Amino acid sequence: MALGATPTPRQTYLHYPTGVGAYEWGGGIGLTLDILSTRLVESEQRFVPRLTGAFRYGFPAGFSLEATLDAIVLVNELRMGLLWSIDTGPVAWALHDRLGLWFGYIGVDGFDTHAVGLVQYPGASVGTIIAGHHLSLAFEVILVHAQRVDFGDASVSRVNTGYGGFSLRLLLESPVGPGVLYYGATFFQASPDYQLWLAFSDGRRKLQFVRFHLGYEF
Repeated sequence: MALGATPTPRQTYLHYPTGVGAYEWGGGIGLTLDILSTRLVESEQRFVPRLTGAFRYGFPAGFSLEATLDAIVLVNELRMGLLWSIDTGPVAWALHDRLGLWFGYIGVDGFDTHAVGLVQYPGASVGTIIAGHHLSLAFEVILVHAQRVDFGDASVSRVNTGYGGFSLRLLLESPVGPGVLYYGATFFQASPDYQLWLAFSDGRRKLQFVRFHLGYEF
């Protein structure tokens, strides 16, 4: 590097297993779009967009702290967790466990409903680098620990751990300018009432939906 030249900062990756080093951090903003099955929502809104923000900070020995926030008022979820990763050459691996607090509100046409829930997401991910693009595949189990829905003067709640389903996410992170563009999709097979959009459902059958991701990391 020439004398006086400005060093190029190392890019961090929020979703790749070994995306940040010790004492490095990265943040990002983006959008998600859930496309729900008509069997879930019938005549209601099938497309659920949400703003999303993410943060990751690295520690020694491959550990990192993660936090994400998805928000749309109707459904909001704050997730925090730890990740441990290892690089084995062309492939990187990670184990992670996240705890999510989701909450929401519906207040239209006299329909006043509040909801809150506690969800855990243990899982693992694998990644590789292809021509400078970071490709990762992540699997997570959905464990619902608690849920409460208040509608008017009545309420429904439960406090017991149950299997809510699983998710499988494929994501690509590509360097663009000083940051990283990320895009991909997550496939869910989950119980209808795993989150607020069908909290009143009595069904326990696991149904499928897809979530698309697009955002920018800095």
